[in-house]
Amino acid sequence: MGTNFGTTQVPKLTSEARNLLEFESAQPRNDRRKEAAIRDTFGYSWVRYQQKLHALVTTQAAVAAYPMVCARVQRISGRNGLRQSVAS
Repeated sequence: MGTNFGTTQVPKLTSEARNLLEFESAQPRNDRRKEAAIRDTFGYSWVRYQQKLHALVTTQAAVAAYPMVCARVQRISGRNGLRQSVAS
């Protein structure tokens, strides 16, 4: 079912989740080319991609498999949330 780390069972990632994380790892910059690549690769809008990615990077399986990508996305997300709260 998943990877066993000590006594904790970590669920496996789906192929879609793995593809999203691999893509984000290979394309860390947010620009127009990345938006086009997201639409071409996944068929998602920029907003839908961000929704899926941000939901994914908080899961135990994603953090176990892609810790650097998850930390970077969470850090950037936290900064953006801070900017939005200051602007309000």
